Amino acid sequence: MELTTNEIMAIKPYIEIIRKKGRVPQYILVRKKRVNGSVKRVWSKYLGTAETIEKFYKKCEECTDIKLKSFEYGRTAALMKIAEELNFVEIVNKHTTKKKIEGLTVGEYMLLIILSRADEPVSKNGISDWFDDSFLDLMWVFSHKLNTQNFTNHMDYLTDEVMRKIGDDLGKRLVELGVAPTKLYIDMSNIFTYMENGGTYLFNWNNIPGNDSKRLINHLLDNLKIDWVKNATINKNNDGKIITVTEGKNSVELKLNEKENKVVLKISDGKTYEYILKEKKGKLKVYGGEMPKKGRGKEKRYDKNIIGIGIATSDENIPILHESYPGNKHDSQIFAGIFMKIVDRLNKINVPCKGIVVIWDKGCNSKENIEMVKNSEMNIVGALRKDQVPELYEVSLDKYDYLYTNKNKYGVKGYRTKKTLFGQEFTIVMSYNEGSYKKQSRTYEKNKAGIIEKLEKIKQSVERVGKGKKKSIKNALINASKAVRNYKSAFKYDGYVKDNKQVFEHSIDADGEKKLRATFGKNPIFTDKPELDSEKIVKTYNQKDLVEKDFKWLKNTRLIVIKPIFCRDDGHIKVHIFLCVTELVFYRYLMWKLKKQNETLSETKVIEELEKIRVTLVKKEDGTPKLKFEEMDLDQMRLFSTLDLESVLKEVNF
Repeated sequence: MELTTNEIMAIKPYIEIIRKKGRVPQYILVRKKRVNGSVKRVWSKYLGTAETIEKFYKKCEECTDIKLKSFEYGRTAALMKIAEELNFVEIVNKHTTKKKIEGLTVGEYMLLIILSRADEPVSKNGISDWFDDSFLDLMWVFSHKLNTQNFTNHMDYLTDEVMRKIGDDLGKRLVELGVAPTKLYIDMSNIFTYMENGGTYLFNWNNIPGNDSKRLINHLLDNLKIDWVKNATINKNNDGKIITVTEGKNSVELKLNEKENKVVLKISDGKTYEYILKEKKGKLKVYGGEMPKKGRGKEKRYDKNIIGIGIATSDENIPILHESYPGNKHDSQIFAGIFMKIVDRLNKINVPCKGIVVIWDKGCNSKENIEMVKNSEMNIVGALRKDQVPELYEVSLDKYDYLYTNKNKYGVKGYRTKKTLFGQEFTIVMSYNEGSYKKQSRTYEKNKAGIIEKLEKIKQSVERVGKGKKKSIKNALINASKAVRNYKSAFKYDGYVKDNKQVFEHSIDADGEKKLRATFGKNPIFTDKPELDSEKIVKTYNQKDLVEKDFKWLKNTRLIVIKPIFCRDDGHIKVHIFLCVTELVFYRYLMWKLKKQNETLSETKVIEELEKIRVTLVKKEDGTPKLKFEEMDLDQMRLFSTLDLESVLKEVNF
């Protein structure tokens, strides 16, 4: 009969002594049971000699009055070391005007937000709980309570101008530390948000003229750049529906439209703007900005508002500038503003523009953008749309030259030529990646069946017989266009009326499909640097995945938790994104430092190992508390030493 573990452990144990001549007695804890008429040992545990048992007992006795609390340490400490090296807190405090009072500075508040978001996506109110459970509670002592209002109040110090100055000084510090860009990778993306209506509070309609007149004037000056309003006169008509701001022949008119919950602003030069109107406790409040907007979301959440983010990353993969903007603006519209800020940033951090190579995707192509880059004395490497060089897709692969084998073991070829585009001649390399060809072919075959199925459903809806509403020819063509969106040349479809009956037809366009397949794996890359060989041109462009990786990090819930965004007004949204990108700078600089030290771990593995480094608070009932680092493996010990993480605990307060 075989006993279960529970049955064995229910048996009363006793100690047996093993005595052997010339040896110290050994003790064993045993459990016995009569099985089939005889007593057998069913369980045993070796205890050792009397001396061993005494030592173990004393050790347990010493442990009974120890209190333990374990904290995550590695990642938070590493980010704190980077913040210290970049002088982040000092730089923020330098550009903010908070009065000197007891408690945390603006820089320390902003660092707390960064550190907490690195750990988990907590709200401003949740940071207090996070802080209480972190080792920072032993280091930073202050009398006031951390709460939502404290954090939002301190975020208000970071205006657009202040954030620009902080970015300039961080850039200068990075250059001092050896991070100076020779290439800039520019890309735009967006994130979806659950916010339906954001917007910055501007003024109370009821208080103009009056207490909010200055708010209105500041908006006209700072946001709309209307300089003449400095000495303007503000009036409201008798029914309170129109506000006028006048100075000589110049005027601004604001019309209240309570029915549509909006205010329309019209300037005498013809420009108009719309603002959101919200009634709160009998007060008519006007909001502007509206960062969250409907647009083409990169995450394919077309039902949600999105916020745009543009980033310029150096060849060391460290962002040097970012811009957040309303989600309904196209990349090409945003590029000019971002680029001029990049030029200004480079001038501020004393990095010459001349010779820097700017790399961008096809969405930013325009004659104006290219001329702007040329005027700055920078150079260009970018991609072209298919319709800009259709003839190059017809060139046989036999005419391509082998360039190199990529990290995925696929060969990359190139066909080199020249062509006049955007009013000037460029060198063009049509690259062909065998791996990309195979991937795009698989994707097409997978989507092809789905497209045919959608077109067939449209046909059934258009030609429906019997009960049920038929789909109109117009809607059918619209839906078909959406269904074949990325593969238009490979499909034929049409809708018409014949013999008073609706007809919808669709089929595969064999010639069109052949031309489509001929584009797979190919990418036309252009540059104004003809001295570069084809391999260098292709590799330079393909390195733009550096900035694409930055966007992935910003959306990675384990690294930089940019979502969810817990603030609603435009000002705080911009600060939130600024702090998330600053955290990205911290991470990227951290990886750059480790790379210089020949660290072999991957970026994600570095983060994983840092997270495993923990510190424990050890305190005896009658003794002094101590912090002890928990056991580390070789990788963790190497990171701990390389980054000098032990020094972060120098200001612990018990």
